[in-house]
Amino acid sequence: MKKVVLIVGIVLAFTGAVTAQTTTKVSKQIKMLPWLNTAVIDANDAAGGLHTYADWTTLSSNLKTSEIQIGMLVSITADKATYRLKSWTTTTALPLYAEWERVGDAVVVADIAARDALLAGTSAGVLSIGTTVIVKDNGSGLVQSYIYTGGGYDFNGDGVTNTADNWYSVTNTAGSGFIYFDQVAPSTTAVTSTKGWDGDGASASLTATSKKLTSIPATTQFALTLGGTTVPQIAVPAAWPNPVFYLNDGTNTTLLTDLWVKSSVTLNGITYQVWVADWSFLKDATGTFNLLVR
Repeated sequence: MKKVVLIVGIVLAFTGAVTAQTTTKVSKQIKMLPWLNTAVIDANDAAGGLHTYADWTTLSSNLKTSEIQIGMLVSITADKATYRLKSWTTTTALPLYAEWERVGDAVVVADIAARDALLAGTSAGVLSIGTTVIVKDNGSGLVQSYIYTGGGYDFNGDGVTNTADNWYSVTNTAGSGFIYFDQVAPSTTAVTSTKGWDGDGASASLTATSKKLTSIPATTQFALTLGGTTVPQIAVPAAWPNPVFYLNDGTNTTLLTDLWVKSSVTLNGITYQVWVADWSFLKDATGTFNLLVR
């Protein structure tokens, strides 16, 4: 009996000792060690991933070859842009500018020359295929947007593949353009004249004015030359509705129908609808006649 009591006593004592060892009473606030919330290394010290630099000079001074991996991203604060490393030919040196491609944004440049400079490879800014580039002045004073295609396909439809196919225009210059007028041989289907209507009603060359129209003004008319050797030719932006033509002799105004041949042509990045008379309807006329365009 004594043995049983002794054994029970030992077990109870052992249980109490275990309980005492596993119970902790806390009288103060538990705080995390500060180093637990601190990065072990800076992001710019890691291989691959996303690195951030103020400019390309800073990158050249700080990026190490051990940190470089194809596919890594670099954010350049001065450019407000991100670049992806698409290739790395000489792994003992930093990648060339042409081995980075700009990704994830639309690029806005001043003119066509600045657009093409993005592909030069002599400075940062080589584009990834599919990047949209917005040109503030396409050479005719108009804003135009392009997608970089990378070439390799006859995107402009001229029958050859060259650097001109690097860019695919995605705008028709927002419906802005000029009204072209000339008198040409009958059945001509292309705009060959440099005469244009500039918004003031004066005849001028395309490069002599920066004024573009978005619709046909109500007072548009052109003096016609008689004689039968030429016919009127008119071109307006393709984005506009088809024009309606009238003949005025100073007294009467007559609707002109069933004598026009319509075609299409692109000049300075703007697609025009071209209308030319197919027969000399003023061959035997006398007096003064004006073509009214509405």
